[in-house]
Amino acid sequence: MTLRRKTPRDRKGTTTVEAALILPLFFLFLFGLFTIGHALMIHNLLDGASRSAGRFGANEGITTAMVEATLIDMLSSSMDTSQVNIIVKDGSSFDNGASLPATEEEYDNLPNINIEQAGHRQLFLVRATVRYNDIAILPVPLVGEIVLSGESLTRHE
Repeated sequence: MTLRRKTPRDRKGTTTVEAALILPLFFLFLFGLFTIGHALMIHNLLDGASRSAGRFGANEGITTAMVEATLIDMLSSSMDTSQVNIIVKDGSSFDNGASLPATEEEYDNLPNINIEQAGHRQLFLVRATVRYNDIAILPVPLVGEIVLSGESLTRHE
């Protein structure tokens, strides 16, 4: 029994078939990495901007509108801010050990606050949220209604 070696002529088109099977999976993986990286970047931007706006709002003489404008200004260089939902709420209930709300509806039910009228050491919440598909580089229908958010609890000085 003699073994016959395959000649290059017998393997003609193998590379094309392998590329046709592997390249779609490779590009799907690569697109997934870009999407996850972009979502993490947006989450970090929302979180950092909310913290900075909260620190700005802690100062005496700052209004709620000024805090919202500061947050929008920080985000405007990296995303369409018309899609961002900003809330500034009274956080006094968290002084008693209450946990943070779990749903958007619970956040909306927190009492509003005018930061300029807040008492000394009063806790307030600054929160920014956005649907990922509204600001995605390429919207992904498979991710559904993923909402990215950033928030800050700060005491008024």
